[in-house]
Amino acid sequence: MVTESELAGCHMFDGLPEDVVAPVSGIAKVRRYTAGEVIFAERARAEKIHILRHGRVALSFPFPYHGETLRVAITSIGPGEVFGWSALTRGRRFTAQAVAEEDSEVLNLPGDALRELMDRDPRLGYAIMSYLTDLASHRLRDSWERLRVMLQM
Repeated sequence: MVTESELAGCHMFDGLPEDVVAPVSGIAKVRRYTAGEVIFAERARAEKIHILRHGRVALSFPFPYHGETLRVAITSIGPGEVFGWSALTRGRRFTAQAVAEEDSEVLNLPGDALRELMDRDPRLGYAIMSYLTDLASHRLRDSWERLRVMLQM
């Protein structure tokens, strides 16, 4: 069972009243991953959004370069951070790979159920979409910078 106070530790829900976050706890499931385990692969169907509870998760994507495929690190996810938010997009395919860097515990939120909650409560929907917009922008900037540095080597 996931409590509202555990979800309050997630950056995506910062500043939201407990009554807005409470319904999300009803759809959250806990899953454990061992170090090195793939949580999801790029282009796989995205059915769940993930919140890291404990541990560390690496996000990366493949990048073809001069006949080779390089693995470009996007970021390393820490506790309270969200990943796998492709479950909330129209295409619903992951654009990156997520691998547990160490033994990790993850909250999984079914995308369809979360979208339904977001539709029912605009405060929740706005907070989540605002957070994810900022997150996407930040990760894109970081990825481009890492790629630029990598190609200069």
